[in-house]
Amino acid sequence: MDLALWCRWLPPRGWCTCDADGVANSWPLHPQTGEEMSPPLGPWRSWKAGKSYLYDLRQGDEGQKPA
Repeated sequence: MDLALWCRWLPPRGWCTCDADGVANSWPLHPQTGEEMSPPLGPWRSWKAGKSYLYDLRQGDEGQKPA
């Protein structure tokens, strides 16, 4: 595990991750239908400090510790 993230549903944008200030900074790479009950697993792209990052979103267990 690289980093623990919190995903949120924002009505105008769909599923995303947000920074500490609540600003959306990452979205699923594939289009969303708007019917997902949870964030789609798989490739996501984030934008931080003017750079683009691609990562694989995976479901973790609550309280899971990195290996």
